[in-house]
Amino acid sequence: MLERTFFVAATAFVAVYVPFFGDLMTFVGAGCLTLIVFVFPVLFNFKLRTAKGIKIRNFEKLAGVAVVILAVAAGGIGVYQSTGDLINAIKR
Repeated sequence: MLERTFFVAATAFVAVYVPFFGDLMTFVGAGCLTLIVFVFPVLFNFKLRTAKGIKIRNFEKLAGVAVVILAVAAGGIGVYQSTGDLINAIKR
């Protein structure tokens, strides 16, 4: 209970006193969430199934690779745009 209170208070302190916190969180979120939600599950699924000796069908490989490629492209666009927003906020 005390740890949670500390982390919430620390986050609130950072949000209030760090300039451009919103733009910084957009930058971090664009990259990290893309990896956590789309890329890593596909890669871990392939790794675990291969380790257990389960054959991955070609369609599943194709679908997984398509998801990873699209996610990396979309995440790259998000990181690029959030970097631009962060730079513009710093210049102001």
